[in-house]
Amino acid sequence: MWRFLACVAVLGAAASRLAAQPQPGEPIRLAVYPTPLRLPSLKHRLLPERRDLVPGNAATLYYRSMAMLWENTALFKDLKEDHWDQWLSLPLKELPREEMKEKLGWARFMFRELEQAAGCRECIWQLEGRSEGLGLLLPEVQGFRRVGAAVAVKARYEIAEGQFAQALTTLRTGYALAYSLGKGPTLIHVLVGAAIAQLLDKQLDELVQQPGAPNLYWALTVLPCPFSTLEAALQEEGVMLENMWPGLKRLEDAPMSLAQVRSVQLDIQKTLDSFGVRRPSAERLAGQIVLQIRAYPAAKKALLDQGLPAEQVEAMPTFQVLALHALRDYRQTWAELVKWVHVPHFWREPGYKDAAKKYGEAIARMDLLFAQGLLGGLGEGNLALEKVTLAVGRVDRRFAALRCVEAIRLYAATHDGRLPAALQDIKEVPVPVDPITGKPFEYEQTNGRARISAPAPTGEKPQPWQMLTYDVTVQPRG
Repeated sequence: MWRFLACVAVLGAAASRLAAQPQPGEPIRLAVYPTPLRLPSLKHRLLPERRDLVPGNAATLYYRSMAMLWENTALFKDLKEDHWDQWLSLPLKELPREEMKEKLGWARFMFRELEQAAGCRECIWQLEGRSEGLGLLLPEVQGFRRVGAAVAVKARYEIAEGQFAQALTTLRTGYALAYSLGKGPTLIHVLVGAAIAQLLDKQLDELVQQPGAPNLYWALTVLPCPFSTLEAALQEEGVMLENMWPGLKRLEDAPMSLAQVRSVQLDIQKTLDSFGVRRPSAERLAGQIVLQIRAYPAAKKALLDQGLPAEQVEAMPTFQVLALHALRDYRQTWAELVKWVHVPHFWREPGYKDAAKKYGEAIARMDLLFAQGLLGGLGEGNLALEKVTLAVGRVDRRFAALRCVEAIRLYAATHDGRLPAALQDIKEVPVPVDPITGKPFEYEQTNGRARISAPAPTGEKPQPWQMLTYDVTVQPRG
């Protein structure tokens, strides 16, 4: 989990550079034009249509896109410059289009790989079951955030040029990357996918304000909800220790020999050495042995209570009894923790808080008995679940709120440019609810301005990043 929380810090620092964007909690102001729906209503899509996909693994091409970036030293260096972030925040009319066109040209081969990847039927990242466990490095995943920012810049340039169809194609390519990451095998994949989607959402805000831009109500409606899924990531997190120390899988078998115990202990020690964990002094080692002796009766009783035959438990070495009890407790407390992800606002539930406490205790026990501090970051698993779930929820909420904006554009097109007095007045299409609260968006219309609000969940102290507000005005027909 520590690598996940480090990624949160990296993405937060990157997002803070977009100072000209509305800050969390501030209204997003849109000046839109009345736009009816035209057939075919799904002429423009924000994800590739299933029937258009071809056999292949998108991950291979996404990795190629990163290779194209790293091999292009001029582009790789330039993408680190502040002007790319500035291009995502400057008003469209102030964009240096000639410079952007030149720099985007440098990235044409990277964009080509991304476009090819978006057309693949599968995306298998090939990271499941890796033996590195906690030590698995994911520099390419965090690098995709920078790739996603380049895609957003390309879409923004095309919007400024009035190339709406091309901008939507670019956005579709970017959302395909975000969607593939959002189904990835680590929480970092999911978090980076959500960050890319939020960058692209800001470009959709720009697009719907342009005269002649198509109404995207149905394109938004058919997007998957939730846009990201945590199943694969949670599965991998739950078996990470067993992938890192495969000898742990033998704990459930017959009583181990001393040679087998020693083999498992050596595997653990090799991992500790690779992480630079200082080997315990003789005094600390003696203390650890005392802890294990004290923990043995409770571990033995727990295994017997779980139904293991007494003769089998009696024949097990002390290490096997302790390790098997600790591993089973870890598996169970992890399962009891992650089940709450399926409950709305689970972080407020007493049962979740109790599960988080027990999970932390299980990690602390394993850490104290065997890992010498290496597993300390795993105890923050509840914080990781909360952060990634909130990030995923914000993406879904933004899509739903923008559907409301598009419904308003449609209403205005058939009511002489007027705003609806209430969202319920819109009969042309169904108005979505807030996917986070499950309730209708708040709406008020005064002085020619409509405000669509998604407040913080009831019962919580509002935080700026929990809220979303669109202020919408309708421009006269051009």
